[in-house]
Amino acid sequence: MLQPGAEVTAGTDARMNAAEAVLGPALAMGRGGAPARTDVPSPDGRRTAFIRDWNLWVRDLATKKETALTTDGVQDFGYATDNAGWAKSDRPILVWSPDSKKIATFQQDQRKVGEMYLVNTTAGHPTLQAWKYPLPGDEVVSMIHRVVIDVDAREVERNGESVELSALEFDLLVALARTPGRVLTRRQLLEKVWGYDFFGDERVVDVHVRSIRKALGDNAEAPEVIGTVRGVGYKFVAARL
Repeated sequence: MLQPGAEVTAGTDARMNAAEAVLGPALAMGRGGAPARTDVPSPDGRRTAFIRDWNLWVRDLATKKETALTTDGVQDFGYATDNAGWAKSDRPILVWSPDSKKIATFQQDQRKVGEMYLVNTTAGHPTLQAWKYPLPGDEVVSMIHRVVIDVDAREVERNGESVELSALEFDLLVALARTPGRVLTRRQLLEKVWGYDFFGDERVVDVHVRSIRKALGDNAEAPEVIGTVRGVGYKFVAARL
């Protein structure tokens, strides 16, 4: 099994992609010849997991309520993405626990990884397809982070270490991540997360942003997740990308 932060390099014709190295045979469900559906239902049939904007979400099948389980996924660094080769799909690569309480998956880092290209041979204008494909000798290769998510508690364990956020902090991070690059004022964040009837000090937002940064190891002076716009508010920056 691949160790946390392990490198995945190109090998022989039987190359394994980064996801396959983590989850093994379970990945076959999302590749060529797989069902057309783009979600993975839980064993108890109550919820289903799907990808939206490179992040992992769950939908309650009874209430139709959708909840973001992750917020920092972006292109080439997404969660559960089945994009590690020319055969790809929109279905998330993950495994539910038998009790439907947890999800085992990965976040695959393919930023700055070289690309491979394929041109179709059908009549008319050709279509160029590209996918990330490291070659022997490349300085940058695909990397993965093993991720286990407690769906009810909304707690994420990355490479064996917990990332602990309160429910309110999680909702605040989601509110920012839904509008990447856009500045949200403290009042806007209060209305989105605390509710329109909140009449307390707006600086409470600052307190919770500091807590989120501490949990994620985000430096306010060189932010990788939440950026500060002085005198205005905050924005989701994902500067590490």
